[in-house]
Amino acid sequence: VVKELLAAKSKDKSWYERYLKRSVERGRTLVGEKYLLHCNKRDAALARKFGPVSPEPVECEGGVIVSSPDGLVRANCTFEALFSEKEGAVLSLARDRLGH
Repeated sequence: VVKELLAAKSKDKSWYERYLKRSVERGRTLVGEKYLLHCNKRDAALARKFGPVSPEPVECEGGVIVSSPDGLVRANCTFEALFSEKEGAVLSLARDRLGH
């Protein structure tokens, strides 16, 4: 359900541009001022607004991976990483709501 919601929200161009910008900013705090963005093909043009984009696309539904130029430090800000990070909380909430 969460994946479907994120996929639907990513079609809202205004929301998705703000989301991508915040994701890049969050990744930069971990990686530093010199960084490279990794995203899917569909998001490459938009991601270029926020920094240099790797010519090699990554397989993800949305979001970005922010890395140091040498690739040693990476901040995964993709939808998949967000879902994985929040999955336990979502399942717990669902169990509570269902009374299990």
